[in-house]
Amino acid sequence: MLSELDSRLKLIEGFERWIPDPRDPAKIKHPQVDLLRQRIFQICAGYEDANDCDHLGENPMFKTACHRLPQSDEALGSQPTMTRLENRVDASAVKTMQRFFMDGFVAQFETPPQDMVLDVDGVADPTHGQQRAVSLSWLLSTAYVSSGSH
Repeated sequence: MLSELDSRLKLIEGFERWIPDPRDPAKIKHPQVDLLRQRIFQICAGYEDANDCDHLGENPMFKTACHRLPQSDEALGSQPTMTRLENRVDASAVKTMQRFFMDGFVAQFETPPQDMVLDVDGVADPTHGQQRAVSLSWLLSTAYVSSGSH
């Protein structure tokens, strides 16, 4: 279902534009958009830890959702690959994605709403050790936006 929705909306392809990818194109095994698709779908299915990537890489459901053939195509990205992707997401990319969602929400209206309610979910997602970018974790909070009719 998520894969079909993303195929129509192209949100993940949009996100990919805002995240730098310094890798050598000749050596890329997993395109960045595929890694984003994998990570987002796994999080939506309740697998929020990047360590889950290792045991879900051959999962037929996730491979199919990520446009791979379940039996014959290569495994999805591993935990180290996913961690490298996550480390490339900077504050600027997150803010751009947040703005993208807000603009998309407002564009649904003929006349933009005068009032909007932002409900930011403060889900606890503790970090352990000296992880890079831990100070950006607040940017990753889920924001629910609503107005009278939406």
